Amino acid sequence: MKPRLFKLLLSLIFVLSVSPLFAQQPSIIDQMIRIKPSLVEVISINAGLLETPKARKLFKDPATGRIVSLQKGTQIASYERQGAGVIIHATGIIVTNAHVVNQAQQVQVLFANGEKTYAKIVKFTTDLDLALLKVDLPAPLPAVAIADSSLIRLNQEIFTVGSSPLLKESITGGKITGLASSRSGEYSNSYESDFFKTSMDIYRGDSGGPLFNRSGELVGVMAAKLLSQGHSSFAVSSNKIRRYLIAYLRETQNPK
Repeated sequence: MKPRLFKLLLSLIFVLSVSPLFAQQPSIIDQMIRIKPSLVEVISINAGLLETPKARKLFKDPATGRIVSLQKGTQIASYERQGAGVIIHATGIIVTNAHVVNQAQQVQVLFANGEKTYAKIVKFTTDLDLALLKVDLPAPLPAVAIADSSLIRLNQEIFTVGSSPLLKESITGGKITGLASSRSGEYSNSYESDFFKTSMDIYRGDSGGPLFNRSGELVGVMAAKLLSQGHSSFAVSSNKIRRYLIAYLRETQNPK
């Protein structure tokens, strides 16, 4: 058995053994297998290196006879940030958190089959903490179905597939524990819940992770962990994501 497959099976056994949700709903495993090709890792790279000065070097310019002082620097830092994402349109549109790709000079996307490619940030908003990425591949990509989040209810069961090193490729279940509306902004609807609170933790690498209902439909994207409460986080609702996607598609069809 391959080490990666063995690790995945161990993760599944652990999570399923402690979660009543999956003990009662074995079909969730089938849903995870079905949607796995739509799940991606997002790697944000910033090579804008900080510099620290070295000692000055003096030399005589032979052309002018002037003494010139040079001060060189050396790189001391760069960063690579990892998050999660999900394909929401077959043309190669991926949604993730804005903070995952904020100020990135390069964005790479790693697919479930191990293929990696560069992505372009095509839409970005810190107000919603959402970003849309675009990848160009020769074949259509498997997009997930987007649920109607106006139908979500308190205590509704949800699940996600871990992207963090701690719970990578493991299934985690939880519930919706709170509903909220921002009631402002271009993509808001005061009659719906724009955000919802969950009973799930966010670990490093899970930002932008998709949340699904028992039918395998996208109900939201994880956005922020509640530091004041254990096992609690906020997510952006799927209807908010849908409106954001529609706005982008309209912009591309009718460029200014």
